[in-house]
Amino acid sequence: MVPQPVGGFVDHVWNLTDASEFEESRVLVVDPGFFSVDWVLISHGELRRQSCGTSLEASSVILDEAAKLVANDFGGNIGRERLENAIRQNQTEVRLFGERIDFASYLKKAAEKVGPIVATRLRESLRKENAGADIVLLVGGGAGFFEPSVKEAFPNLKVSTSDLPVFANARGFWRIGA
Repeated sequence: MVPQPVGGFVDHVWNLTDASEFEESRVLVVDPGFFSVDWVLISHGELRRQSCGTSLEASSVILDEAAKLVANDFGGNIGRERLENAIRQNQTEVRLFGERIDFASYLKKAAEKVGPIVATRLRESLRKENAGADIVLLVGGGAGFFEPSVKEAFPNLKVSTSDLPVFANARGFWRIGA
């Protein structure tokens, strides 16, 4: 069984004109999904299974927290599903009691609360290795939520986000299978 973030790694490397930086480095691939944040360490193209992990503090938790923050301010529940649908449709507002609410600041506050929990687990996971990562690659639909916390947790590392991260794993596994 191949851990899910490997697909995102393959997709990212496949799309680079010069992939040597990623192929010759220790790359921490972080895949923030809806229900879990999964990660793997790929060292010089080889999967390091002892540095794989997962956290359930994922995008759904951020959406729940943002909905809770909106409810605290406005007294109504917009719910995770409405936020998710708005994000998928590239909208920046939802209606509550007939009023438009810009939810970006609520998502940011929620990500600032949840992101560091995941970042701490990532750092702990890397302690099992003799050396840290050289690069962090974010793949998956929740990459934008977790990017600031990952950058803060690894200030000396290059943090990259794959193009169209929502589909990175699927594209990568398709390439592996093809």
